[in-house]
Amino acid sequence: MNKRTQRLLLDWLIAVVLAIAIGYVASFSDYTRGLFLVSLIWLALRHGPYPTLLAGFVAGGVLKFLISRPDYWVDAVVYGSFPILFVALAGLFARNTQRTLNNKRLSSTYLNITTASVLVSLVWHLLRFWLIPLVLDAPSPIGIQDVSFWVSAVLSALVSAGVLCLMAQSKASLIIPKRTKYLTRRETSSLLND
Repeated sequence: MNKRTQRLLLDWLIAVVLAIAIGYVASFSDYTRGLFLVSLIWLALRHGPYPTLLAGFVAGGVLKFLISRPDYWVDAVVYGSFPILFVALAGLFARNTQRTLNNKRLSSTYLNITTASVLVSLVWHLLRFWLIPLVLDAPSPIGIQDVSFWVSAVLSALVSAGVLCLMAQSKASLIIPKRTKYLTRRETSSLLND
C-alpha cells in the first residue's frame, strides 16, 4: 500500500468518525441536524466523489442505527445512507478547489467551497426531510415548511463553508493532500511555485 492510499484511508476514517460523532450530538436538536456534513464535504473536496460515496453510506447507516434504532436495515439505508450519498456532489468541486487554492486565488477557492457546502446541505435536507418521506408516505421529524428545516439547512451550509474556508486559509495542505490526482507534478513543484 503506497502513501497516497494510506493517506486516503486515514482521511476516510477521520471523516467517518467525525461525521458519526458530530451527527449523534447534533441529532438532539432540529436546528443542528446537518452539521455532520462538514467532515464529509472536507473528504469530498480533498479526495473527490468516490471515497465520499462509501464514507457517506457508512456514516449514514451507522448514524441512523445510533439515533433511531430502526427495525429493518432497509430503513437505515433509505433514511440514513441514501441522502448522504449526495455529499459526493461536493467532490465535483475538488479539482477546481485544489487548483485555485494551489494558485493562491483564495476568492475562487472560497466560492468553490461555499458552493459545494450550500449544494450538499440543501440536497441532503430536501432528500432526508421532504422527498423521501413524501415518496414513502411516511412522517418526517421536521417538514419543509418548518422554520427548523431552513435554519438547519442554512446553519449546516454556513458552518461547513466557514470551517473549510478557514482550513484553506490557514493551511492549504488541509485541503490539498500530497500527490493529489487533481494537480500535476508541475503545479505542485516547489521550484516552479516559489
